Amino acid sequence: MAITIQSILQQHLDDYFARHAWHSHVRRAAERMRDCRTAALGGHVERCPNGHVQKVHYNSCHHRSCPQCNGLPRERWLDGWKGRLLQTDHRHVVFTVSDELNLFWQYNRVVFSQLFFSSVRETLSELLEDKKYLGGRPGMLASLHTWGQMLQTHLHVHVLVTGGGLGPDGGVSGDGVAAGWPTSAGGVSSWAHARPGAKHRSTAATAEPPITVCAPSTSIDLAGGRVSCPGGAL
Repeated sequence: MAITIQSILQQHLDDYFARHAWHSHVRRAAERMRDCRTAALGGHVERCPNGHVQKVHYNSCHHRSCPQCNGLPRERWLDGWKGRLLQTDHRHVVFTVSDELNLFWQYNRVVFSQLFFSSVRETLSELLEDKKYLGGRPGMLASLHTWGQMLQTHLHVHVLVTGGGLGPDGGVSGDGVAAGWPTSAGGVSSWAHARPGAKHRSTAATAEPPITVCAPSTSIDLAGGRVSCPGGAL
């Protein structure tokens, strides 16, 4: 029998929650994934009127974290976004926040996320509209990730940024691979801290390292819901 997330939850979840306290939304998500497509969630019967065929179909949990429910929807979502990517080079940038702010996110998720996304957008927009760099307004695709590889709370935003932008005259600014970009994470971090009146926004670039800037590449890999930069990091 294959080991799956559901099989692990079915075997150990009750004992785990008996010994550990978690938020109700975490417990609810785990229980939904444990019970997905089992009799615990009920179901419906597919039956031939003449009694030749009878099959029980158990209901899915439809939770966004469930790997059983989200395989096909995830692929459709990725295909939809691939179709919206502009045919240009992209940079992959990652913004993080200090771990000391995790508690604020736990109790103010909507406001915190809005501030985080607006910080990232405003920082990149103002930086890249500077003629010293791109000299135009770039296109961006941003995604908030809340966990690290070890499943610890790790708030960070991945951003795909176009290698060119919309210039003041309505034309295209920048020339893809050769477009001016900061060559170090510290350049963006220092610039964000120096902005007047940007006290709350500067938190988007305070962690070490504050951002990761990938080398330009004409190939953007979205397989498995993750973004990679084949050209490597600068």
